[in-house]
Amino acid sequence: MFNKDTFRLIKKTFNRFFTIVCIVIIGVAFMMGLLSCSQVMKDSVEEYYDQSNLCDIQIYSSYGFCQEDVDQLKTVSGIDQIYPSKFKDVYGRFNDQSDVVLRIRELDSTVNKYKLVSGRKPQSQDEVLVLDKGNLQIGDEIEIYLVDEEISDYLSKSSFKVVGIVDSSEY
Repeated sequence: MFNKDTFRLIKKTFNRFFTIVCIVIIGVAFMMGLLSCSQVMKDSVEEYYDQSNLCDIQIYSSYGFCQEDVDQLKTVSGIDQIYPSKFKDVYGRFNDQSDVVLRIRELDSTVNKYKLVSGRKPQSQDEVLVLDKGNLQIGDEIEIYLVDEEISDYLSKSSFKVVGIVDSSEY
């Protein structure tokens, strides 16, 4: 009796029944898409980080690290590679714009690999690569300086020419 009444009700209001079934199907499909999306995103980011050899950890020191510190870190289990490097935050001027804060850092080809978007790699010490995030273009000249310190204490040059634009997995 119950089955007959149910089928009779569905037959009388078929359009309403069909609409509800479609809403349920769309809701289930949407939910499955959302649930699988996070895993797909995680896997693609993991693959991108592996391809660019993004470092797992960075250790900073305001005083720097000596060779003894680097050797001690090499003895820690689970560490495959150590790349000690330096960076300096400086002020810069380019294209007659107001002062901007720039981070000057060493370039390494094995850790935190970058993707060259346009231009070329630097061939001399007065050439630099910049991230594809700002207003700098290939051919721009950058003058860098520090307020309370001499830039020559850290870098041999204070003027650089942009020769390439890169994407970096760090940013």
